[in-house]
Amino acid sequence: MPNKCSVVGCNSGYKDGPNYSRYKFPQDEQLAAKWLRFLNRPANYVITENSFICSLHFDNIFLKITPHNFTKLNYSLNPIPTIHPLSIPQSQAIIPTSSRPLPKDRVFQPDQISIYEQKFRIRKFPDVIDFLAKAPEYASFKLHIEDSFVTAYHLVISSGLASVKECITIYSDFQVKLSYEGSLIPLPSYIKNSTDHKITHLDALENLPKYCRNFDSNYDVDVIKELIQLCYFSPRGRPKYSSQVLRFSLLLRYTSNSAYGVLKKYLPLPSNSLLRKLKSPSIDNCQALQVLRDQNLIGNDIAILLDEMHLQSQVQFDGHTLIGCNADLEMYTSILCFMVISLRKSLPFVISAVPLVRNSGDIVYDNLNTCLLLLTQCRFRVRAIISDNHTTNVKAYNRLFTNYKIQDKDYKIKNPYISDENIYLLFDTCHLIKNIRNNLGT
Repeated sequence: MPNKCSVVGCNSGYKDGPNYSRYKFPQDEQLAAKWLRFLNRPANYVITENSFICSLHFDNIFLKITPHNFTKLNYSLNPIPTIHPLSIPQSQAIIPTSSRPLPKDRVFQPDQISIYEQKFRIRKFPDVIDFLAKAPEYASFKLHIEDSFVTAYHLVISSGLASVKECITIYSDFQVKLSYEGSLIPLPSYIKNSTDHKITHLDALENLPKYCRNFDSNYDVDVIKELIQLCYFSPRGRPKYSSQVLRFSLLLRYTSNSAYGVLKKYLPLPSNSLLRKLKSPSIDNCQALQVLRDQNLIGNDIAILLDEMHLQSQVQFDGHTLIGCNADLEMYTSILCFMVISLRKSLPFVISAVPLVRNSGDIVYDNLNTCLLLLTQCRFRVRAIISDNHTTNVKAYNRLFTNYKIQDKDYKIKNPYISDENIYLLFDTCHLIKNIRNNLGT
């Protein structure tokens, strides 16, 4: 196609087409590859001396008009064609020739969650022992069984000397301890992310031997190097500890307190108070509220806001734990959220979020009492409880009125934990307006 535009769908230079200026492919290979991709030609298309792209496909910033009214392409700007033709010839279009056949048989898969739970869920401690005795991953392991734990260990004999390589201990409460060549190693992420760092499913045990064998042998060396570098910093100007140092310190501190004390004299190991905070299973809401109050981010007079947030029923699998359902495999449908907000400050703080399969006035009432007790222990003064007028909240309010009602004062109750303080029960304005709209609006 001599002196014709090579772009699919463009008829510039053809007998009955327009006659735009046409330009040869650039010498730069990378730029030429971009031009070739723009052609929309088959993969085996080869650029020749008769391959051109016309000015119709370039932006005006790459074009210049000569005094003789010719349109030239400015190759110094590395021009790239970006404007495609308005239509593609019918021969180039992909048109389906037949419709998709309807399926003859409908395939319904069984409930995979129920099958998985029935096969792998650990229900009692003997299930773990039976699995370790039969699993092929533990064929080379020996078992030591006690009433409170079972230990699977890999014994290796070399030059007449016996040594223990991988050692895996599972306790009767399904806690796990791992060691390699006599040294404790941190748990894998799928156990650390599980509930209370416990084994809940048998298939989680399959990967433990391989995890112990592949554990990084330079782990302890890196920890020692970091601790030596920290010796050159003053305690106040010292960088934060890495996760490796914190894991090493936790393992050493709660394995041998005396050994940790000896090393702490020579190395800048984390303090015992820091390790206790890291060992704590969750955030202390009472302490967090007190910190916010000390930093003047929340006042002493507060109100409790409660609302139910509906969830899309869904189960996720994380750390060999099912998230989104209870122990009976009933999926949660909502979360009952309790939030504290100060009357003089605007920083909200969630003190409780309870997943629910189904809600009721008794559940709201019991959780309200728990929140009131927590806030009283933190020396906060609860002035109001605010919610929408959902039937469950109305029933909870009625129980509060029944148990803590003040004579002739239907809008407030006595604080069950501080007798000389009153709590107002309110419905928030936003939900009232929404209810009016939903029930009276057209």
